[in-house]
Amino acid sequence: MQEIQEVMPPSLDGDELGVAQTLYFENIGAIQNAILTANPDLFIGDGEGIVEKLEHRLHEYDGPNDDEGFLGWAVEATKADVEKFKFFYDLYREHRKSVLSGIWSVLRSCRDLTDHRQPGQTAREIAAFAWNWIFDHLDELAVPGTASMDTRLHAAARFIALTWRKSRLRWLARFPMGVEHLGRENTVEVDEGGNISDGGGPLFMEPDYEEDGDENPRQPPLRQVIRPCHEPSEVRGEARALCPKGCGLQSVRPDSKTELILACGHHRPRALPAN
Repeated sequence: MQEIQEVMPPSLDGDELGVAQTLYFENIGAIQNAILTANPDLFIGDGEGIVEKLEHRLHEYDGPNDDEGFLGWAVEATKADVEKFKFFYDLYREHRKSVLSGIWSVLRSCRDLTDHRQPGQTAREIAAFAWNWIFDHLDELAVPGTASMDTRLHAAARFIALTWRKSRLRWLARFPMGVEHLGRENTVEVDEGGNISDGGGPLFMEPDYEEDGDENPRQPPLRQVIRPCHEPSEVRGEARALCPKGCGLQSVRPDSKTELILACGHHRPRALPAN
């Protein structure tokens, strides 16, 4: 069986690598400033990421032991990464509407699956996943294809939105109540201030006005309307019942046991059958 040997990149000896590392750490800020000054479209985080990747290529440096020579090599060595970011931002400026269009082609028919009251927020979250995928596949997208770039990015965004929809359907099939209800008791508590809570956040908070003439209260007060289901008794605590013979609401004699004996003389059972 033929032995497989791992192929390692060429490396410098200890002294030469130590010199390159020293020059690198001494010139990190200068390299980043040079990249961002020459490419104003890039963000500070982009420059930091490019400089961090350069640390893995220090074995390639074979220039003089001075800052000027190392800085020139570093700027030249990072050109490919800089062009990658520039290509990505060009795609974003020119085709972001196509990406959103691909997402909405799926989202408009399943707005009930979103986590937000505004489906646009969900669309932006899916778009963030789409652009992350696009950045990871820039090398493939840089190769010309039979379809236009608009069509390719629209199709990619639609596929990512379909994947999001499938994952949401699977999740809701496992947890019909939604993740916000997991582990929560179905109880309602009312504190001393009249605020109602179900353990996961306030359901109603009593408005607190700083003064009686507040023209902009936090929320309008709630009015409670109680409608009695029958005519109230004239005497508090007196038992009364409707007469089955049409005599109206009558007082119940206190000596009633198995049946109710009404003041009108008629009898009626304690519970009337439902018709």
